[in-house]
Amino acid sequence: MKYKGLRVATGLIDTKQNRKFAEQWIWDLYRIHHGMKPVMLQPDGTMPQLADVHQPAQIVIVSGQVPGAIQGRPLNLQAGVSADGQLVYTTVQHSESQSNVVAEQNILPAVPPNENKEVTTLQYTDVWTEYELHLAARDLDDNTRDDYKWIVPKVIADDKRTISRIDIERQLAAWKRRESHLGSTSVNLYLRNFASYCNFLCDRELLDREVNLKQFRKKGNKPKNEIYQDYEFSRVIEYFNTHVPKNGKVGPYRQVSRLLRWFLASGFRIKETLHLYRSNFNLRDRRIEVYNKRTKDTEYFPITDEILTILNELPKNQQKLFTWKYSSTSAIMRMIKAGFEAVGLKARRGFHTFRKTFADQLYQHEVDLFDRQKLLRHRDIRTTVNSYSYTENGRLGTVMEKANKKKNQAAVRAATKVDAGKNPARGSTQSRRTTARSTAPQSRRARTSTGSSRKTSKSKID
Repeated sequence: MKYKGLRVATGLIDTKQNRKFAEQWIWDLYRIHHGMKPVMLQPDGTMPQLADVHQPAQIVIVSGQVPGAIQGRPLNLQAGVSADGQLVYTTVQHSESQSNVVAEQNILPAVPPNENKEVTTLQYTDVWTEYELHLAARDLDDNTRDDYKWIVPKVIADDKRTISRIDIERQLAAWKRRESHLGSTSVNLYLRNFASYCNFLCDRELLDREVNLKQFRKKGNKPKNEIYQDYEFSRVIEYFNTHVPKNGKVGPYRQVSRLLRWFLASGFRIKETLHLYRSNFNLRDRRIEVYNKRTKDTEYFPITDEILTILNELPKNQQKLFTWKYSSTSAIMRMIKAGFEAVGLKARRGFHTFRKTFADQLYQHEVDLFDRQKLLRHRDIRTTVNSYSYTENGRLGTVMEKANKKKNQAAVRAATKVDAGKNPARGSTQSRRTTARSTAPQSRRARTSTGSSRKTSKSKID
């Protein structure tokens, strides 16, 4: 073949795809060469390297290796644009005896480069192992990592299909129809977990753009922002402090009692609570040190007398604040709900209700908004405002009544001043009344002193 304006690129491909993949790889390098968005990376995660691409080039030659028809026998590949303008490539394959060489020249299909077109031929199964390694390298909780992996095969029912944004959206629509019985909370939670997989594919540049997951969200009624009242906490805590089960094991019940008191005193999240040890409590500075995995920072919370009492109730040889496992949140909530039902009360939703109750107490005690943000350890103050602001009609009505009362009082005072300025006679009458009130006690004192002097003089005469 004859080539003009040679530009050389080298790379190594290790994949299960055949000749079709090799053709696609050449087109991808052609796009990279012309400064277009690359859609394919090498297996090691690096971009194919191109030499001498400082000036625009119309002709590109690539060379590399792709697996051939014979298992374990690589194909030497070379491609470029011929003199008549056709994009061609040549494969050279060694036979099993390593003596015969079979050369084949192929003309690529005339597919014009298009930066908006998805051109990958990888299937979902080809990147699954890499996705698992990607999750393993991230600093994630074990449960979170399992949730990210669990949802992918649920959505991608056919993993033998070629990866594309359109195909993912179609399979998402089919999954939503299959799981139509799920509530809005579950559907939206699964979509957030599936977003990790979509972001991974975008980072690998296997999609032309991000998948619009918002269109698959399920709308539902916003849950009522309920909180616990003080008398509810008192009754349930007393139940767990005094109840004796049939098996006689009171330890778990007493630990639930400490947990409820802990929520009421700290407002900690359940995951944070189950990861606390004695070493997190800095008694000298009277603060709790909590490591935030997301921000990689250490957050602090003051040690109050109630928290210190809970800490002192632990056995001396117990290092963990609560002995439950990190994954036993469902079992703990079942015990709490059973305790509420035993005293004739209803347990409200999940663990986050305890945190909202703590925020409610901060508001009741008129704690400043910025201090509430620090105590709740919110990175954004809008989270404090949106999640823990008071939206109940009764409280808003009381606030508005106080505000209107102050407003009306201010209006009356202002009107009185204006009226006094316009009507001097009324003002003089009012001043006379004020003068009379100020002089009246003196007149009484004067009359009293006159009467007493009369009595004194009369006694002297007698």
